[in-house]
Amino acid sequence: MDILYPKNEAEFTEFLQVHPMVVVDLYSTDCPPCNRLAPIYEKIAQQHPSVAFVKIHRQEFRDLAESFHILSSPTVLFFHRNVLQKNRLAGDIQENDLQLETEQIIQREHALVHQAKSHEHD
Repeated sequence: MDILYPKNEAEFTEFLQVHPMVVVDLYSTDCPPCNRLAPIYEKIAQQHPSVAFVKIHRQEFRDLAESFHILSSPTVLFFHRNVLQKNRLAGDIQENDLQLETEQIIQREHALVHQAKSHEHD
């Protein structure tokens, strides 16, 4: 799946409702850590096509960023089934940390799907 760039907050909200697993990169311009994260984010997005990867320019979506208590760029948020997860990454984000957090939301989704399937057979 290609990285998604919402045009407004309504479209972002729609992404959260449509996709069970969402990773959000809130970035800024003139931000060296953001520039370092960009190719890593793209690479991990390509490795996990079942996850929606979203990029949001923090200054253009100031109200949204403030609603999530974003204080610095980049900040990466993780959503599972439209619920913000408590883990977030910020600052000089390492590839292995982004990979690990992404895999955790995938594991949560697989566990839910597995649980639902096992209840079907009860």
